[in-house]
Amino acid sequence: MRIEENKDSFEYGKLNYLDSVYQPNLSPEFLALAEQARAESRKLNKEGISIALSEAYVISEQVKQAGCSSYMELGSLTGYSALFLLRGLKSGGTLFCFEKDARCADFIESLFKNMPNVPELAGKKGIVMRGDAKEALANWKPPSDVGGAFIDANKSAYPDYLKWIEAHLKGSYLILADNVFLSGSVWGLTDTPFSKKQALGMIEFNKSLIQNPSYSSYFIATSEGLLVARRKD
Repeated sequence: MRIEENKDSFEYGKLNYLDSVYQPNLSPEFLALAEQARAESRKLNKEGISIALSEAYVISEQVKQAGCSSYMELGSLTGYSALFLLRGLKSGGTLFCFEKDARCADFIESLFKNMPNVPELAGKKGIVMRGDAKEALANWKPPSDVGGAFIDANKSAYPDYLKWIEAHLKGSYLILADNVFLSGSVWGLTDTPFSKKQALGMIEFNKSLIQNPSYSSYFIATSEGLLVARRKD
């Protein structure tokens, strides 16, 4: 999720430049389907919190490099990032999308019906898990081949999501977490949309991965901060 950009800012120009560089690597069919997801977020007046193409491309490549057969997404909105995660999965892979908004869940399911027509997505499967991610996870047993999770849901619950992942996923896996800077809240800025409680929870989450020797972890300086953590065998 990205906070609304100032269209005159350097950051916005940088994202546009990166988007233009990555786009030729995506098929016209993929870009058309992604634009459907983007258009739906505009209808909901939530495009400003949707991940940018350049950021989505990064998470897609991370999943591809990790060699994941199946993966989880906690917080899918209208499915834009889900399409890129699916792109990164191995042939025949499955993505489990946890989304609490019923309208968004319905839209994502309709989006997935078009996947056979997209070269990067053909033969893969997207499954929508409805309801609050924390509650849905409590009643779900993940398949043994789930290779990690992209976290972009309730910011206050990031530490809880991590606890669930560590309790249920085995062996090596990949955690990707968006918005880990909380618009600067984690380093003390107060003029942000986030509360002190949310900031403290995110600081705990970040340290739990960056400072844990069981993970190879680092930040990618996207507009809102992306944390990449690979659990070692």
